[in-house]
Amino acid sequence: MGTVSRKIYVQKFAARHHPEAYHAPTSYLQMLMEPDLLLIPWPILKFGNACWHLKQLEKGIQDWSHSAAIGTKKTLSDEGRTLTVTFEFTNLPPSSEWSLILGDVIHNLRSALDSLALDLARMGSVKLEQEKYIYFPICNTQKCWKTAVENHLKRWLKMH
Repeated sequence: MGTVSRKIYVQKFAARHHPEAYHAPTSYLQMLMEPDLLLIPWPILKFGNACWHLKQLEKGIQDWSHSAAIGTKKTLSDEGRTLTVTFEFTNLPPSSEWSLILGDVIHNLRSALDSLALDLARMGSVKLEQEKYIYFPICNTQKCWKTAVENHLKRWLKMH
């Protein structure tokens, strides 16, 4: 995303999440020139967006759980050793919608980590053409993490 897109995104995010601290500039030029424009670092914006989506998901689940009638059917086995309880819902949860929202949460969290890695690299001596190689490694084991970090560092050192 370019500078213009980020500033516009900052505008939208600030208006949604910090309305008390935000006032809309009257023009794009004013937005660029305004000294007290609420600029929030990109990783924090992405993390905030993930939190906002998570709240929407939580609200959707709560709304559904309050509106769904849940019945139960109990069956005792012939020998009396097993009780089977079946839950019956009058309306199914909107799992497709919830899956999309959860995907947005995960995407924004991943983007926040990648943006953080890039911001940290920009504090150093990263060149513009090297930025596409900067990311935050994601692993599911400690061994994978060590390998990813070592490979990432080796690639980074070769660039310098």
